[in-house]
Amino acid sequence: EEKDVQIIFTAHSVTLAMAADCEHEQQFKEACRLVLDQFDHPWKLLLQSRSGRPTQPRLEPDICDAMQDSDHMNIVACPIRIVTDHMEVLFDLRSRSKS
Repeated sequence: EEKDVQIIFTAHSVTLAMAADCEHEQQFKEACRLVLDQFDHPWKLLLQSRSGRPTQPRLEPDICDAMQDSDHMNIVACPIRIVTDHMEVLFDLRSRSKS
């Protein structure tokens, strides 16, 4: 059923320090809005591919954490920035999200 489908857009996370100096998050949210502007369906922007030092805080929410907490049976994940799959995206969306 359509109501049970959660649409999520994914983008590569960046450090909070980097995010403070750019419009990374705002640009992704605007791109998501433009894609689904013609549809009346809720969506979320989730971030993935945490890399770098674990002590550096990054933009959240993380896709795998959010998917584990989701009560939806069906999730459609759409990369919004990296539209071609590479190993990091495949790992996050296929492997980590299954748990």
